[in-house]
Amino acid sequence: MDKRRLFYGRNKVIFAGGIYHITQRATGAELLFLEQADYLYMLHILKETVKKYNLDLFAFALMPNHIHLLLRINEENLKEAMHNLFTRYGIYFNKKYQRKGHVFCSNYRAALCLDDGYLLTASLYIHANPYRAKLTNSVFEYRWSSINLYNKADDRDAFINYRFILNMLNSDIDRAVKVYREMMLDFLKLQIDTTSEPHAVIRKLKFSAINILQKIAGSKCANKKLKQEMEFNNAIKGLTERKKVFEPKEREARLFLINQLLANCYSVQEIADLLQVNRTTIHRLVNKAKQ
Repeated sequence: MDKRRLFYGRNKVIFAGGIYHITQRATGAELLFLEQADYLYMLHILKETVKKYNLDLFAFALMPNHIHLLLRINEENLKEAMHNLFTRYGIYFNKKYQRKGHVFCSNYRAALCLDDGYLLTASLYIHANPYRAKLTNSVFEYRWSSINLYNKADDRDAFINYRFILNMLNSDIDRAVKVYREMMLDFLKLQIDTTSEPHAVIRKLKFSAINILQKIAGSKCANKKLKQEMEFNNAIKGLTERKKVFEPKEREARLFLINQLLANCYSVQEIADLLQVNRTTIHRLVNKAKQ
């Protein structure tokens, strides 16, 4: 199986413990939410779905015509959970507005989070979405997302497991909130390709997000895996500073990085962009190593 299929549409790779970025859209140019009561009802059934299907919901954003969910399944029940959520809302919406037909597109998207860097970046991307869409003047004030839980260190109980991502940044919740807030402000400055699928954008932005985290938290970051990703980022930076690699050890280091990225489902074009070389160079290095 092509590892990149982990990220695309219909043939989803589902397993207990998997963390997924779910996106679902309205059909055509239709809207999902026409008034406040619609948002509230979606939150109501989302909370019930989290409990019924034993999900860990880390972040969400309800947009006028689409939805983002970042969650972990603890059983192999993603299909059933999403069917329950979207079917219940569709029945409610059609009955309320006296309409017929599909409310949502036929298939939701589920991008598997393969590492902590992707998970952190996905949460930032989701929370930034309403601001980038100009639905709010402040990214921290959008009512129909989980951003408020990440912006106030009151350690409240909620059906969103916001502590999971914050604890990756720092074991002290107050400090973690400050780090996340600073990361969000820097994340908003990044250029985003709005024409690409969200998962492709997040994968590309992950390295920038790790750089932001390293600048803000550095060695104080609480998460061992994120620290390893910082080191990986530094290795990429070191190689990209030199356009030509002459020493055998440097060529081996570049090949190691390429293989690591390939193992994590990055395409040749994505790797070429990261290392600031052309696709031919990537193919040549990989093919030469196989000889």
